[in-house]
Amino acid sequence: MTYRVKSVIAALCLCALCACGKGKENGGAQPETVAGEENRTQPQATAATAGSTMAPEEETFGPWEWDVNGDGTAETVEIALLEGEWERYGIRVTAGERSDTWDTAVSYRPRLRIEDLDGDGVSEILFWGDAGSDDYELTVLRWDQGFTAVPFAGKDGDDRADLMYGALEAVEGNAITVGSWQYVLGTYGGRRRFELGEDGVFRPAAGSIWEFAGNETYLTTTRELSGAMDDGTSAIPAGARLRLLGWDGVSQVYFETGDGVRGTLAVSRGEEYGWQIGGVREEECFAFLPYAG
Repeated sequence: MTYRVKSVIAALCLCALCACGKGKENGGAQPETVAGEENRTQPQATAATAGSTMAPEEETFGPWEWDVNGDGTAETVEIALLEGEWERYGIRVTAGERSDTWDTAVSYRPRLRIEDLDGDGVSEILFWGDAGSDDYELTVLRWDQGFTAVPFAGKDGDDRADLMYGALEAVEGNAITVGSWQYVLGTYGGRRRFELGEDGVFRPAAGSIWEFAGNETYLTTTRELSGAMDDGTSAIPAGARLRLLGWDGVSQVYFETGDGVRGTLAVSRGEEYGWQIGGVREEECFAFLPYAG
């Protein structure tokens, strides 16, 4: 296999997950060739076409030869099964006698993609998978005689996190699209675009929100609420039906009423848990909230 192909996807499908998890959409191209194709006792690469909603049916761990640090020499990249209190997966890069492993909490469905997101000649290693109960984690790394995590900006813009809770869904230029469970007035599958800035930090793309595409659940208000409606009104009467369209990840929820009017609703963190609307706990504002679990 040559390391000059544009992108690599590696995916693992575990039978146990079929009973309790869901797949995620992932783009990318299949490696050109796979070493040892004649030996089917080892995991082999399988087709994972761009935009496919189907996960490959066979286990795929690598290794792959790839010049991840841009020095003109290919390193060996692979998904590593790690031992300890529980089995989990990490990323291993080997260059000559040096071998580095990045530990993660991913226990099921590990996936790997390599891209030069910012075009600087140094590749980013994108690794994601299920850490349990269909809760995915995404880590983006660089390697040059050791790993460095590419951080995600926190909600206040100053904090940094070494991982994002979610699964990679798409890559376009310096941007990635992440799918993630969002817990606000219920549990919703959201997707959002993040861009890698010149400072090497991922931030939400300008104007983006967590979009709840495909959500058809309506919430019924049990009291009058105050929002900002596209028709210029603000009062949301008791008995109104609201379908959530998404949220900004901080304090604004976007919705559409049963009559097709769109608006936003301000939410804030509860004193102990959950959310409040105008100082009132969320469960006192709606007849039912579709939280998972």
